[in-house]
Amino acid sequence: GDASHELRTPLARMKISLAMLEGNEVATELSRDITQMDTLIEQLLEGERLQQGHKVLHLSSHYLPSLVEEIIGEAGVRERVELVGTVPEKAITVDIGRIKFLLRNLLANAIAHGPDTTAISLAVRLAREHIEFVVTDSGPGIPADALAHIFEPFYCVQHIAHRDTRGTGLGLYLCQRIAHAHHGELEVESVLGEGSCFTLTLPR
Repeated sequence: GDASHELRTPLARMKISLAMLEGNEVATELSRDITQMDTLIEQLLEGERLQQGHKVLHLSSHYLPSLVEEIIGEAGVRERVELVGTVPEKAITVDIGRIKFLLRNLLANAIAHGPDTTAISLAVRLAREHIEFVVTDSGPGIPADALAHIFEPFYCVQHIAHRDTRGTGLGLYLCQRIAHAHHGELEVESVLGEGSCFTLTLPR
């Protein structure tokens, strides 16, 4: 954790210096890079925090239909994602900020990697012990040898755009950490050329 914190100090100083440079092109570009580094550091710190598991979560009860409606109603998502079936009228106890991060990440990845015409679906199902969130896309799929590695930090799938292109390469790694901290599981099945299916399973 210390290294991440140490990195923040020079970054903060750089931001102040840049602010004095009155928006020329170089300053704008540097500012973008600093913001990206900031995000990266924050996500590395988050990964470390989540290693402590359940005790770092801020748990509260949330009504499933409202949670799903909010995520699916967001700009850029509602045009592409179809809700399959009805959402169980149940409450779920989760760290809402982190679960939203996880679900948004899965949907954003599906949207980023499929052609604009392909459907992406979200289904929320109730099993006896668990609640399942299933995100299915008909994008390019993930090569079999990559499937075992996609939850590793900074892992990049060869011959295929990284499933986390817009981000830091830590998205799926953090998603799985969040699932585990909730005593849940995040799993993926994929067929090259046919699409991928991510299933988040959380205890009820």
